[in-house]
Amino acid sequence: MPESHLRHYYKTSVFYLEGLLRKPSDYHAAYVELAQHYVAPGSVILDLGAGTAASSEVLARNFTTVALDLSHLFLKGRLSEHPSNLSRVAGDAQDLPFKPGTFHLVGAFEFVEHVSDVGAVFQEIDRILRPGGFVLIISPNMLSPLNAVVAFLREARRGAVQFSGLTQAVRSWWLTTAKVLSATTKFLMRNVPARDDLHSDMDACYFASPVDLEKWFSRREYQILRYQKGGRTRLGRSVNWLFGSYAPTIYFVAQKPVAQPALPPAVAS
Repeated sequence: MPESHLRHYYKTSVFYLEGLLRKPSDYHAAYVELAQHYVAPGSVILDLGAGTAASSEVLARNFTTVALDLSHLFLKGRLSEHPSNLSRVAGDAQDLPFKPGTFHLVGAFEFVEHVSDVGAVFQEIDRILRPGGFVLIISPNMLSPLNAVVAFLREARRGAVQFSGLTQAVRSWWLTTAKVLSATTKFLMRNVPARDDLHSDMDACYFASPVDLEKWFSRREYQILRYQKGGRTRLGRSVNWLFGSYAPTIYFVAQKPVAQPALPPAVAS
């Protein structure tokens, strides 16, 4: 699906909105808890790709919060709370409508995998973060071989053995390993099917990987504070700690340097 069609889909899809509204109330709990851990009450937070702003409403209990999403439909789809320190803004994460150094923390929950120009979004995050500010990202690791293995075992229990799942697991392992060994950052993209009922990350256009995040922000001398340490359950936390870059979920927090360094011109983006 072309980028313009996908953007139109997000702006108009009632089907997708209904899926967002079905998320349980504690769905964003780990994300909110991490934000509370790194910044003080009253700090200014940007919640990127906020959807219905469910996570933003919780954050706004302690922080001045801006919920940004491409879709005005999503942002107005759930207005259960109206905290005075919450603003809902329809905007493009690739061209954020904020001044440099505005936010103490920029968070993104299950968002980066839906971004067509990942480098542009990261540049914008860097621009609007205050020196010493934090970037917090939780997303599915779209290159985790464990996801393919779990899917294979699930189908095998149903009596439908799909060896293509094992092939996908090997491919994901190899692509992640290649990223780990590479000196540069390369964002791998995928085609999104042209459907009106996209769900369960069918709409993900970027093979999100924690390795990409670590390399991109490290090159800009961000301090990596959390890499694959976290989870909604004890099992999830154990799996992320054990498998690291290959784990099913991305948990990433980095802190912007107080003095922003000049990027070496010879290093590729």
